Amino acid sequence: MKRLRAVMGLKGAAAQHAAMSLRDIQIDPKAARAVFEHSTIPREESTTAKVFPGSETLPADAFGGLVSLIYNRGPLIDKIDRRREMLQLFQLFRKGQPFDLKAIAALVEDQRAALLLVVLEGLTYREVAEVQGVPIGTVMSRLARARMQIKAYLDGERPALRRVK
Repeated sequence: MKRLRAVMGLKGAAAQHAAMSLRDIQIDPKAARAVFEHSTIPREESTTAKVFPGSETLPADAFGGLVSLIYNRGPLIDKIDRRREMLQLFQLFRKGQPFDLKAIAALVEDQRAALLLVVLEGLTYREVAEVQGVPIGTVMSRLARARMQIKAYLDGERPALRRVK
């Protein structure tokens, strides 16, 4: 543990150099998972609830998506382009108007999955295509249809019926 603590917080070249000296350390996967589940997840859930007040009342999968966003990108919200979506979410929560998750829930599974992979996980269209095992054009179509459905829902229109082939 002393060796690990000695290198905590290092970044860049110093971290890369230090990592080389730690290659002999082995951590039991079950122990690592237990720490993640009992320490990391509760900490990130708490951080998410502080950054997005009221978010803990969202459906579990939506709250989990926000926790994932905070865990992967950090809790800082600023106007840097890579945090644009977090700033938009923060502004919605600050106004006390969290986005309407019913619009997302109403999407067919393929569209919802593509949308969440892009918006919450930050995957590129190409990465989503690989994950879903479809051509990139299919991902683009799914996202376009998802956007249209959400817009229609938020505008109070009835969602279009899905065509079955």
